[in-house]
Order: sequence, then structure tokens, then C-alpha cells
Amino acid sequence: MKSLLKLFSLFSQDNASLRSQLTAQLTMLSTRNDEKDALREQVEQLKQDLNAVENELDVAIRRVERREGKRSAESEEMSREELERVSFR
Repeated sequence: MKSLLKLFSLFSQDNASLRSQLTAQLTMLSTRNDEKDALREQVEQLKQDLNAVENELDVAIRRVERREGKRSAESEEMSREELERVSFR
């Protein structure tokens, strides 16, 4: 009978220890899962920010190209005008 009580006591201690370890592992996994979700959200936000920056860059490039195109067209027109002046003299 004493051996059964001792065995029961050992099993109870093992059970408590295993429950404690399980709780610690569950807490750790839950924390890691939360961290994973937070990182996933950060990645998605960074992707959106990158797309916004790329769009702004595209708009800026188009503006510069338009300005350069206008300048180029103006200089061509001036060249034509100068040529016409020279040829009419």
C-alpha cells in the first residue's frame, strides 16, 4: 500500500511537471505566433509603402521626361526659327 501511495505521488509530481512544461511551450508558441503575425503585417505594410514610393517615382520620372521633351521641342523650334532667319537674309 505504501508503494502504491509513493508511486501515485511520483505520478502526480510527473504530471504537474509535464503540465508546467506544456503550459510554458504553449505560451512560447503563442508568443511566436503573435510575433509572426506582427512581422507579416509589417511586411505587407512595407510592400504597400514600396508600391507607393515606386508610383511616386514613376510620376516624377514622367514629369522630368515631359519637361525635357518640352525643352527639347523648344530648342528644336528655336533652331528652326534661327535657320529660317538665316535662310531669309
